[in-house]
Amino acid sequence: ILCYPQRNNASPLHDFVRFVTHEKAEVQTRWKLEEDDDHLYFSIEADEPDAEKLVAMTKMPHLRKNDAYVFKRDCVEVNVDPTGKGESFYKIIVNPNGDSADFNCVDDNTGTGKYVCLQEWASRAKISTRFGDAVWGVEIALPKGTMKCPAKDGEWGVSIGRTRYVPGKKGDESISYPAGIGKFCEGRTFPKFPVAGGTRRAWELMTPKVTVESVDGR
Repeated sequence: ILCYPQRNNASPLHDFVRFVTHEKAEVQTRWKLEEDDDHLYFSIEADEPDAEKLVAMTKMPHLRKNDAYVFKRDCVEVNVDPTGKGESFYKIIVNPNGDSADFNCVDDNTGTGKYVCLQEWASRAKISTRFGDAVWGVEIALPKGTMKCPAKDGEWGVSIGRTRYVPGKKGDESISYPAGIGKFCEGRTFPKFPVAGGTRRAWELMTPKVTVESVDGR
């Protein structure tokens, strides 16, 4: 894991905290963000001393593609706000099996830091997962063109969350930064990271390059 292009030689970030108490999480998670002109690359490693008890190790037969209930199992989530303003953000949730769900979250304008998250966004992200000794990991290649990205370079809001259900836990949540008390995911408090602007849309990323050559002068 952590094998995507390393343009800024970033080191993995760690020290996840419990989202309610802000105490250091007993079981830690590490993550790393890289980018190129077209993608954001996320690499996440989640320590798990009880890996054999991972709730998501068993496939969920009823789980549909892009099913919102992915969060009901062990999972990590990536939250990205290209504007850095916190008015809205994009969310991808992934479990150890590689099942995932995409969301577009918008401030509900109540002044309470709550967001309405709807599945009205298709990330078109490439996702892979792996298992190691007392650890599981996720790699995500997220096309910038699927989001409303600023044309110029800027600071994007980014946060990583994790929900752990083992051993026998119900939603033991930790996050990559100390958000507001009692808030697991508030866009206005996301830490900021420098990201190059992206103007290419998703269909441009997917359009193959075609080269036309003349044959015998024709």
